[in-house]
Amino acid sequence: MDKKVANKLLLYCLSLKINKIVDKQIEQLSITDWNVIIQLSKEGISPLLYQRFKILSQRINLPTDAAQKLQKIFLQNAERNMCIYHELSKVLKALQKEGISVIMLKGAYLAEVVYDNVGLRPMSDVDILVKETDLLKVEKKLLEINYTPLGKDSGIWGNAGIVEKCFTYVRDVGNMRLHVEVHWHIDSPRSPFKIDIDGLWKRAQPTMIAGVEVFVFSPEDLILHLCLHSTYAHFFEHKLRPFCDLFEIIRHYQDNIDWAQVQYRAHQWGCANCVYLTLRLARDLLAAAVPDELLHALKSNDFDERLIDWAKEHILDNGNNTTLVSSPPLNLTPLERIETLFFMFYGKGFVNRVVCSLMEIFPSPKMMAQMYRIPQNSMRIYLYYPIRLKYLFLKIKSLFLTYSREVWQLSRRDEKVMKLEKVCTLMKWLEQA
Repeated sequence: MDKKVANKLLLYCLSLKINKIVDKQIEQLSITDWNVIIQLSKEGISPLLYQRFKILSQRINLPTDAAQKLQKIFLQNAERNMCIYHELSKVLKALQKEGISVIMLKGAYLAEVVYDNVGLRPMSDVDILVKETDLLKVEKKLLEINYTPLGKDSGIWGNAGIVEKCFTYVRDVGNMRLHVEVHWHIDSPRSPFKIDIDGLWKRAQPTMIAGVEVFVFSPEDLILHLCLHSTYAHFFEHKLRPFCDLFEIIRHYQDNIDWAQVQYRAHQWGCANCVYLTLRLARDLLAAAVPDELLHALKSNDFDERLIDWAKEHILDNGNNTTLVSSPPLNLTPLERIETLFFMFYGKGFVNRVVCSLMEIFPSPKMMAQMYRIPQNSMRIYLYYPIRLKYLFLKIKSLFLTYSREVWQLSRRDEKVMKLEKVCTLMKWLEQA
């Protein structure tokens, strides 16, 4: 089966739409065809496809072999998630005992509350948001219950003393390693957006997760966070899963979503483009119930419809097209991740980029004080410049060793580079207020 056709049928199944013509087409699929669709769904949505498969089977005949394969994936995910929730309960109870307020982020909240079935939504780790003033208490408690920092010399202050907006602790649980990511903000330090973290806490709502009372974002903040996380922070690295999340969030909350507040905060935070693109894609791909009025209000006057096509191409491309975008060694924004290699060969304004690079290597004393958690008037700031220089040298060396193949591809301007140009243009547009 052609992958374009398979993607189209996969989207139809996930969207819960009813079309008798497409139903007939799906009913005629062979087990080989279904294997192609199941393979495409393995980016974190196979368990959800199993649920949709059962709904489809109520009105059309579907092969039992495909049902059994999807059921196996669903049960495996449910078993893994139950283990995660069991361990998460211990973590949350330990933090609760210390009087530490916690907001559950993403997967653990979505699976139990929004999807209402812990087997439907895969989780690779557990993300929690705490107040910055509680960080030392959180770390102390995690160490007490046998969690260890991920990576050498890591912890709250990050590698080489550089402060990020989260840190990760791990613990082996049975045959898996559980990652607990502790955040005190929902974006990176160098994000262009202006997120009101105090407002997020004020609007947070209590609920029960893993048998423990915690807080979760309001529906509007949950939507905004998911838009930023899936589109800007990870640039569609998780393929269709974030759009399935949005579909389920909108279906779960329905009339309880204040779309006017979504619009207001998107503009207030300076991320209207990011929110527009994500919600537009959720509607276009999965028929999510996003109001037309909201999309019209968020849409910029200079919007180019090609951006939607490029985003869909990136999401539905089942090849490894995120190599240059996700998780580079340097502490860069998503746009800088792309530009680092792309402009090495084709960038304009070389002198300007050299100046920017020097500013990155030798930031202002005020920035250094923030990064290394020392008083702004302390002379010790200048002692940290050699440390930072060594840190960046090792990271740049790692970058070139890791991406030597991509550098060669860029020099040839092959098909992958042409895709990268589209991604770069799209990311620049996302960063605009």
